[in-house]
Amino acid sequence: FRASAGYQNRAPMVYVGANDGMLHAIDGSKTGAMAGVERFAYIPLAVYPKLKQLTDPNYVHKFFVDGSPQAGDAYIGGAWKTVLVGTLGGGGRGVFALDITDPASFGPAKVLWDKAVTGDSNLNITDDADLGYTYGQASIGRLANGKWAAVFGNGLNSNNKHAVLFIVDLETGAMIKKIDTGYGGATADNGLSTPSIVDADYDRIIDYVYAGDMQGNLWKFDLTASSPDGWKVAYASGSTKQPLFVAKAPDGSRQPITAKPEVTRRKDGDLMVFFGTGKYFEAVDRRVVTSPAPQVQTFYGVRDPGSAITTGRATLVQQSVIATVKQFDQTLRVTTANQPTTTQPNGWYLDLPTAGERQVSRPQLRGGRLIYTTVIPNSDACHAGGDSWLMEMDAITGSRFAYTPFDLNNDNQFSASDFVTVTIDGREQKVPVSGKKYGDAASGGGVVKTPAVIDDAGREIKVSILSNGTKNVTPNNVPPDELGRQSWRQLQ
Repeated sequence: FRASAGYQNRAPMVYVGANDGMLHAIDGSKTGAMAGVERFAYIPLAVYPKLKQLTDPNYVHKFFVDGSPQAGDAYIGGAWKTVLVGTLGGGGRGVFALDITDPASFGPAKVLWDKAVTGDSNLNITDDADLGYTYGQASIGRLANGKWAAVFGNGLNSNNKHAVLFIVDLETGAMIKKIDTGYGGATADNGLSTPSIVDADYDRIIDYVYAGDMQGNLWKFDLTASSPDGWKVAYASGSTKQPLFVAKAPDGSRQPITAKPEVTRRKDGDLMVFFGTGKYFEAVDRRVVTSPAPQVQTFYGVRDPGSAITTGRATLVQQSVIATVKQFDQTLRVTTANQPTTTQPNGWYLDLPTAGERQVSRPQLRGGRLIYTTVIPNSDACHAGGDSWLMEMDAITGSRFAYTPFDLNNDNQFSASDFVTVTIDGREQKVPVSGKKYGDAASGGGVVKTPAVIDDAGREIKVSILSNGTKNVTPNNVPPDELGRQSWRQLQ
């Protein structure tokens, strides 16, 4: 399918939701008559009842198609197709799928399905009590029963207020399986965030799904059975379903998990899950309340040992920010280099040190490096929404690197000249940093999510657009063991 002329010659497309109530499909060609032209737009079912509000003279801002769509290739209807699965974010309780194999011929027949909760009896649909505001994103993959599916969390503020995994037939929209964690309710309003699908045995079939919820639970779902009847929450104590891990702040309060986790395999064969905590989608999240002190948020790297981790932080290595310095005309962070012990086999954690700081976007794994950004909100209208940090550290241990990840002195070299001088354990040392703040000095700050990464002749370029409209370009070091020959075969 990918090698076919029809696939290779398709126009590049940009799909973006907007608060006019539409998902817009824009031709991304650089030249030609269609370059930059909108080929079609789609109005999701869940926003229909709200469209009339746009003509109200007293209209105030509301979200409509506010989710970020995902696309993938799948074999459905007897042929390979490209399918887009869209969500509404804060715009409503809905998920939809479109056949975008040939964007130039899009029409009503290319709408595969549209699930919505509207509360409008005139639309003749049955509201799903488990479907909430779909802030998360869907994943597309093949299941052990041979079906291709959209896999997504149920979102927030559903009627049932539980954390539920949806597994939906990609072609028809039929519900293949809903897996209710059983956690949530009137006293613990809950919802499942963006899941991460995992093919553990490399056969291109989904084996496991990891996802966090608003109550700090990191869930593992087991989809290895050939029948959906065997799909379930992976861990349990008797009849009680158990999360792999529960994220709790130093004061013992549960930390919300709202971003998609990343997953890798350790050298010992165990899977390891990376995720941060905090939320940034309600009006109250745009400011930092100083009294009472805001909840401390954390980044975690948690091993999956094959059973639920009930010991909390006690069996994780603690990493910390031990210095924040202003050098090279930048604000930089130095973190610890602690290593795991036999009593700390289950991963690591790092508490984010600034009041109100949180981690709300997908982390990245590049080789053995973990890369993530954080957000520190600011309600000042002149401050572009807040500030962000770019953090990089060893994925498996959470330790700072022995080498510099950044070219801090702009000499196009990654060397000890990029180290900073700090006092550690009572003595002055020159060490590499683990983080740099975006938007210092004249830019006035700005919020950043997951950066784009471009490989560039032995280094990486991370490109971000800050919420203040400025562009940030950060050259990054790729350590020597990530370059060169990665495998070999003996010929004689």
